Amino acid sequence: MFESKINPLWQSFILAVQEEVKPALGCTEPISLALAAAAAAAELNGTV
Repeated sequence: MFESKINPLWQSFILAVQEEVKPALGCTEPISLALAAAAAAAELNGTV
């Protein structure tokens, strides 16, 4: 599945993603919005 030229660390990362990432079921939009808002707030100076 992997080419021998790929860095072993990158191979480990790909395997971890393939094993851990699963299709989302249910209502994921509120969580996506909360994560995006938190990431944006972390980039702002001062309080929000």
